Amino acid sequence: MKLDFYKHVIKSIETDKSIKLAKFQLVYFRLHDEKWYKHDTKTLEVDKDLIKLLSTIHKSKQGKKVKNVQFINVDVINTVIRITFPKHTASSKSVEFINLLHEVIDYAESSYYASHDQLTRILNRTGSEKRVKDLFVKLHLNLTHQMHRILTHP
Repeated sequence: MKLDFYKHVIKSIETDKSIKLAKFQLVYFRLHDEKWYKHDTKTLEVDKDLIKLLSTIHKSKQGKKVKNVQFINVDVINTVIRITFPKHTASSKSVEFINLLHEVIDYAESSYYASHDQLTRILNRTGSEKRVKDLFVKLHLNLTHQMHRILTHP
């Protein structure tokens, strides 16, 4: 799996306003080369019980609830997300949040594949054209700024 796809999905989750408003604690664990890494620290997970739980969840492709903590498997990015809910959170509220999380992930995947090939995850024509247009806009702004500096500060 390409890392830019993983980053795109995580960024989509972290920047979603509804998810931010919910203020539940999210921790991402990414499976890479048969090892689990914690997203925010990029460190290898060493807790053997947690590794076993993450591996079980990932292999079963199912979520798991342990007390007020819900684990969600996100197969498209080889990740398990741990969501910690406050102790007295209504189950309907947690289900609603999990559904929202799945919607954000699905949208992130769709938006990524709008500009990337699904098989290779390489920029497709649409993505390449957008990248070139963005570069031209950036170049134009840079040149405009330089010209302004030259003309106003001889």
